[in-house]
Amino acid sequence: MRLTRIITAKIRPEIMELVSSGAKRFEVRMESFQDADFIRYVHADAPDVQFEDGLRRLGCERRFGRESDEFVRELSGVDDETFRELFPRRRIWSPATRFDDLYVAPIGEPVTLDQMFERGNV
Repeated sequence: MRLTRIITAKIRPEIMELVSSGAKRFEVRMESFQDADFIRYVHADAPDVQFEDGLRRLGCERRFGRESDEFVRELSGVDDETFRELFPRRRIWSPATRFDDLYVAPIGEPVTLDQMFERGNV
């Protein structure tokens, strides 16, 4: 038996449009994807609303230090101001926040629940 992991991400409609159009092809997070297989995008202001094409396969994550912010921003598909707003640098050091890394994973094509659980798809 294989465990299938799905993470849910709140996303602004204008950023979801970038995902839908293919302009945004990588998901960026401040925390690890924890080996998630799929991502489920929900409306940032109404988390009970999933976008029509909001269930997508995720590729393998890569971790980047903050010295790579410009490269990661280009991957993210958002402008510089939005990137800084979404991914502020941590200002206070503590053992819990000593790593100020960003995690990046490729976003796949939209899938349905039926497609997600087809044999060999997970």
